[in-house]
Amino acid sequence: MTDRPELEGMPRVGSISGPEIARPGPPQRVRDARAAFRAALPPDLVLDDREVIERRYLRNVTGLARDVPMVILPRSEDDVRLIVRLANRHCVALYPVSTGRNWGLGSKLPVQDGCAVVDLSRMSRIVEVNEEFGYAILEPGVTQLDLADHLRQHHPGLTLNFTGSFGLTSIVGNTLDRGDGLSARIHDLLGVRGILGCGDPFRAGGIWSNVGTGEPSHHTRYVAGPDLAALFSQSNFGIVTQLAFKLIHKAPRTYLLWGVVPDVQLEEAVTTLRRLAQQGVVDLQKAQLGYGNRFVHARDVRSTQEQPGWLYYLHVAGTTRVADAVARDVFESMGPLSSPGGVFDPDRDPESDLPVALHPIVKLLRGRPDTDSIQIVYRMTGTPLPEDPRDLDADAPPFGMKCVVAMVPFSSRHVRALEGIVATVRERGVAVKASIYGDGRVLVTIPFRRDDPAEAALAQRAEATLWDGLRRKGFAPYRVAIDRMHSLVERDPEFFDVVAKIKAALDPRGVVAPGRYAPLEGRDGSAPPRAK
Repeated sequence: MTDRPELEGMPRVGSISGPEIARPGPPQRVRDARAAFRAALPPDLVLDDREVIERRYLRNVTGLARDVPMVILPRSEDDVRLIVRLANRHCVALYPVSTGRNWGLGSKLPVQDGCAVVDLSRMSRIVEVNEEFGYAILEPGVTQLDLADHLRQHHPGLTLNFTGSFGLTSIVGNTLDRGDGLSARIHDLLGVRGILGCGDPFRAGGIWSNVGTGEPSHHTRYVAGPDLAALFSQSNFGIVTQLAFKLIHKAPRTYLLWGVVPDVQLEEAVTTLRRLAQQGVVDLQKAQLGYGNRFVHARDVRSTQEQPGWLYYLHVAGTTRVADAVARDVFESMGPLSSPGGVFDPDRDPESDLPVALHPIVKLLRGRPDTDSIQIVYRMTGTPLPEDPRDLDADAPPFGMKCVVAMVPFSSRHVRALEGIVATVRERGVAVKASIYGDGRVLVTIPFRRDDPAEAALAQRAEATLWDGLRRKGFAPYRVAIDRMHSLVERDPEFFDVVAKIKAALDPRGVVAPGRYAPLEGRDGSAPPRAK
């Protein structure tokens, strides 16, 4: 049963005749679907004002364009269930976003024209925090800042794996798209629940039946049977309405170990970090070479203040004796390779002891997400700051950024090969920077002015050149922008044939996010990606 009577008696996909796939259709179909959504939902949950949609949903740092006929803003899982059922009935495609701050990879834009964006940001409940076992159950609209404030007030012994992007980004959306925190966020995924594309509910990972009973539900992700929780990461099989997320018990001592490695010492630095990890001294997930906050990077390359060499950091946490011992081991090995460098204690040392580029990380280690760096792009472009800080959005100014996110083996020869690819683009006058995690995740950012056609075109060519160079070296994508989803299918058709079979079983009409990390249903009827 449900507390939404309009859901009762709603036909499920299996009882709807015809195999028609959801795709951009004639205007009448869109009008009929919009009327059905308006009849079933409160009027403020269905948005079709073209000017508002353009301002809030279509502007994006990536410089891409899509047609979005309407936006739907559910408040609950029951709303989502109703929306999916109606989308199946009217054969209209949906594109869910959490807060839509997927900057550099498409923001709020769907892969395919004609999708109705489902904005889940109003679903913002922190359903549960379990302090004993260190996890939270969150809805998609919960931001890093929301959870940080909640933990500070109610569970001061807990913190979370913050991403350095922005405090108002969604934890659910970023985790499901395998975003990067101080370590890979996908490892924080403990469970998901939501609505499949066919309209049926799903729950996977942990013991969802224990939620609300007082017994732990997500002290583990793994129970008997296939690991279906992972099925909803980088996929389009359904809409996730709640996610169980791993938290961190604060350690007695936390250090940020850092230094600047000259380029000629890059290979030796990589080899040394690998050796330290193999000896159990450091966790390579928490080590990064070439670090640079993307907004700080955009400012510095335009003012020719680029940090020389390879700025690296390692995050170390543990008891005082353990943390001190790790710091000694690291600097005995890395000290001769880097200058300057040091050990930073966020509980005792001032930020002025660190390079400016590392200041945003200090906030994360102190339990606060970064909400300031994003203002750099407003100042760079002469854009007034919004009155409400919660309206800060990199998509609003004419700032542009493309992100290339790949997996590169963390070895001296592979990292040098990556730098060679990046250098080729840099030599063409493109302000490009690579950041490399010790587990092989790589982020390459390309800042540009969206309102400058020449810069935008140069950035687009640079992005294509980077991906081509990575492909030729055999380096795999880790995340991709919406206009490169098709390239994944072309790269590995056998794998994506399996993805298509799962999609057909769970979302037979292709209602949810057509083309997102999957073959594009109705490809012959879809508009090709286009740049502004």
